[in-house]
Amino acid sequence: WNNATDRYNYGEESYMIGSMDRFSITTTGDYELSEYVKAYMEGNYTHRESVTQMAPIPVGFGSNTYPDPLYVPLSNPFLPQDFYDDLAPGHKAAGGLLMYKRFRELGNRRWESVVNTFRIVSGLKGMIVNDDYTWDLYGSYGKNRSAGTMYHSVNLTRLMQSLDPDACAEYANI
Repeated sequence: WNNATDRYNYGEESYMIGSMDRFSITTTGDYELSEYVKAYMEGNYTHRESVTQMAPIPVGFGSNTYPDPLYVPLSNPFLPQDFYDDLAPGHKAAGGLLMYKRFRELGNRRWESVVNTFRIVSGLKGMIVNDDYTWDLYGSYGKNRSAGTMYHSVNLTRLMQSLDPDACAEYANI
């Protein structure tokens, strides 16, 4: 990281490797029905919890949803008058400011997830004509359920609305 050329040192605040706890259990079984046919089953369950930490959320650095950079109209009543008075004429003619901000005030972004996965397979398999040919008929069912929570983030839609006085007035009565 180079202080003169890089915008932000992500390494100081992001986990290189996140923490993870995992529990998994598997069971298998089979039963010989006849000399040529065997029933079998297998089941698996896994529970995983993980935590990832990233640098504070950046705003105005561009994404598919929120273009680069964030626009603040000069009609925003929270811009101090002396700030407005000091702006160069070109900025005043543009009608707004372009903003880049990293919300260090909120702290590092933190993503916590819990994932539960299970799978069951059951079937029959066997031989035809003295081991020359084999067959396998089975059914399988699995499910994966995941829940995640992001902490220290920003609702960017609401942030953009709050920077524009006209949008604030439009949404004030909702």
